[in-house]
Amino acid sequence: MAVVSGRQVREAGRAGGTVPGAAGAPRLGFGGAPIGNLYAEVSEEDARAAIEAAWAAGIRHFDTAPFYGYGLSERRLGRALAGHAGQGLVLSTKVGRRIEEVRGGPPGGDGFAVGGHRAVFDYSRDGVLRSFEASLQRLGVDRVDTLLLHDVGELTHGPRHADVLRQALDEALPAMAGLKAVGACAAIGLGVNEEAVCVEVMAPFPLD
Repeated sequence: MAVVSGRQVREAGRAGGTVPGAAGAPRLGFGGAPIGNLYAEVSEEDARAAIEAAWAAGIRHFDTAPFYGYGLSERRLGRALAGHAGQGLVLSTKVGRRIEEVRGGPPGGDGFAVGGHRAVFDYSRDGVLRSFEASLQRLGVDRVDTLLLHDVGELTHGPRHADVLRQALDEALPAMAGLKAVGACAAIGLGVNEEAVCVEVMAPFPLD
């Protein structure tokens, strides 16, 4: 694993978000799950301070997902980064879940301290397009740099993996490729915690 110094991070920010050897892609990024109240509530002030500190340190890649706080992470990133468009900002978000309102509901069992909503897996074409449209609204942008398909894989879906993978290949990934074709995102890929599904997907479907 390459070691990147703080100086390189700051220089990377000034150079547009890359570091030496990164082949044009940010090597370091800000993960948006904690500011979506992962495991504990994070105040608006602390969330914004974390984002601003990352920007000041030279971080230019900010990653989020609808799942992270059921949209809270995307809204917080959108507000904090609103003035940084055109300054090397690289945004990535994900599709694969739809966010549903649960009136008066307590925080769910997903680890996010956010009540009143839940996340439901949805790898359909319509689900991908609706999720992406909602993400753009929360982020306050008209496109993102990278769009990732979230949490496909056998470790996540167990015995349903084969059916989920088939729908991902037949519906979700073609929908994402269509969004890339019209300029709504610059690259598509997977946002997963397991290696095997990457090999399963990359063989039949081209990713960036």
